[in-house]
Amino acid sequence: MAEEGSAFRSLGGAAGVWQRSLLIALTAIGALYLLDLHLLLGLVLLREQYLALILALTLGAAFLSIPTKRSSDGAPWYDWLLSFLGLIVGFYLLLFYPDLIYTLGELRFERMLLGVIALLLVTEATRRLMGWVMVALIGLLLLYARYADLVPGLLRSKGISWERLFTSLYISNDALLGTPLNVVGTVVVAFILFGRALYVVRGDR
Repeated sequence: MAEEGSAFRSLGGAAGVWQRSLLIALTAIGALYLLDLHLLLGLVLLREQYLALILALTLGAAFLSIPTKRSSDGAPWYDWLLSFLGLIVGFYLLLFYPDLIYTLGELRFERMLLGVIALLLVTEATRRLMGWVMVALIGLLLLYARYADLVPGLLRSKGISWERLFTSLYISNDALLGTPLNVVGTVVVAFILFGRALYVVRGDR
């Protein structure tokens, strides 16, 4: 149930357990990665795989935690669907990224489809948090990337097909798996852990 005036909701029952599990896993996995636990265990984990896992958990939790309306009670079926789609697009990259890096230039239907889904999910999550202005900006930038060859003057550039655009935005390490998500998975997680540790030892007093 969403609290009065709150942009977030807290679910009860089994749904609440799943919601909290995603949020706890997001923080815990970030902490373990920053502590290089995978290296201590001899596991090879690319940075992009870690970021893909962060993306999956973030999208999975976002649609259960952020209602379309502030007065929304419970999570409707479409939010559950969006949540599981978020997990799918992230876990696909987590599992297959070591193979994807050797075929980044190949255009395959499943990659393009997952890229479209991932972009729509990120856009919808952004809309729920920041409103339609950011959605309009995202749409404008996508149109520019596709039709940059039609833009006059200094902004004129080479256009890119929709297939390659969605694939690149999904797989490339300078798009969804780029700097913003890297900052979330490292700096933001570190600050959250530090703040929580400070709170536990009552350092906030």
